[in-house]
Amino acid sequence: MGELEEYAKANSPYLMLKPGESAVGIYCGYKMVPSFRDPTKENPRYEVEVDGEKKLFTSSASRIALFFADIKEGEFIKITKVKQGESVHYEVQKINGDNPTWNKGNPEISDEDMEEIYKLIDLLKNKHKLTD
Repeated sequence: MGELEEYAKANSPYLMLKPGESAVGIYCGYKMVPSFRDPTKENPRYEVEVDGEKKLFTSSASRIALFFADIKEGEFIKITKVKQGESVHYEVQKINGDNPTWNKGNPEISDEDMEEIYKLIDLLKNKHKLTD
């Protein structure tokens, strides 16, 4: 990651992902905010803790809202930015706590995903002075 990309990600309150990039984090809830495109409407703005920092994620997609309707605050999720042609959308997945596989028949969590999860757990332990 280059210096400018690091700067942008560190200084933005929003979760910033490049196409194909994913982030594993902890769901922290949502609130309704005015739509960027039509201020007379509202969209959910989700809050996710990634690498110990709370980041915002806004989506007007009903399928994203339905996904988060079934997620409890404190659960681990994975958000992936997907680009197909000129279209960009996000895929969201829940990490099952009792079995280290992604939901809906997706393949097991990769070693890279597990490293991210362990980093988040360590950050939370340090932040809240927890022990094993």
